[in-house]
Amino acid sequence: MKIVIFKNPYEYCDFMCDSIKNKKDVELIEPIVLNKNNARNIFLYILFHINQKLFYKCLVRFSLNKSLSNEEKICFISFDSSEWTGTREFIDELKTKYPNSKTAIIIYNSIQNNFEKVKQYEERFDYCFTFDPFDSKTYGWHYFQGLMPLECSVNKNNKKKYDICFIGNDKGRYKELKELYCYLTEAGFKCIFHITSNILKKDPIDEKIIYENALPFKETLELEMKSKCILDVTCVSGKKQGISLRILEAIFCNSKVISNNEYTQDIPAIKKGTFLFSDKPEITSLRQFIDDESRYIERSELNIGFDSIFDVINTA
Repeated sequence: MKIVIFKNPYEYCDFMCDSIKNKKDVELIEPIVLNKNNARNIFLYILFHINQKLFYKCLVRFSLNKSLSNEEKICFISFDSSEWTGTREFIDELKTKYPNSKTAIIIYNSIQNNFEKVKQYEERFDYCFTFDPFDSKTYGWHYFQGLMPLECSVNKNNKKKYDICFIGNDKGRYKELKELYCYLTEAGFKCIFHITSNILKKDPIDEKIIYENALPFKETLELEMKSKCILDVTCVSGKKQGISLRILEAIFCNSKVISNNEYTQDIPAIKKGTFLFSDKPEITSLRQFIDDESRYIERSELNIGFDSIFDVINTA
């Protein structure tokens, strides 16, 4: 079966799809962004506001390679963070044009009992793949461990400039992140935080760690490569979710992980390179963890990549 993946418009999607960009029978489709200044996208932008049925018909036609046969067996895969390709209208148009096709969704956000979203996914897609083992168990979805390049980027012996790095969005956890920054820097750790937030800056700490704009993904990786540890803070209820993008970045950058995600302790290879904390990390133990050169996540022991997803699709 041919597999067609609609990439989302975020830079980290290139990171996730790096290992399959030349894979046989897999086609990666770049996202269509309507605010780009070219004739096709201006046309689609206008069409979206005057005739949505025709908009989705044209979106499917513009997105796909003309060499695809209408009778071909294809599985179309979307990401949950895509703007158009996971909508009911887009999926209906795909199924109409390619009657022998299947559809799948890669879910990279924890559901947290959003039953309306669960219903939408199950109505639109033949396969639901989630990074969260607890959502997989709850909803009967297929689990994948994570998506990232199969090869790590840097040698473990490379010098690190920072002790602890956090780069991410506020997501309602700014107070906790600020307290951690103060706690860790006061203990003598060299920290770099880049928190994207629209919170009003009130003091010198806010000035150091709040930014209006997110870092480009390439710059995120460059900073994380220079950091001994990546801070991973989940705000999911119960503090237990699948392997986050922060942890995947740490694996790629040969960095350790400091996390409040209890699931990190369920996977031996992840546990080895992770310092688990609940409220605040205990300083002496954290310092020992950072200095221990044997404590790294063993990439070779993990099942990271698209293979588990493709296996389900190709054996169905």
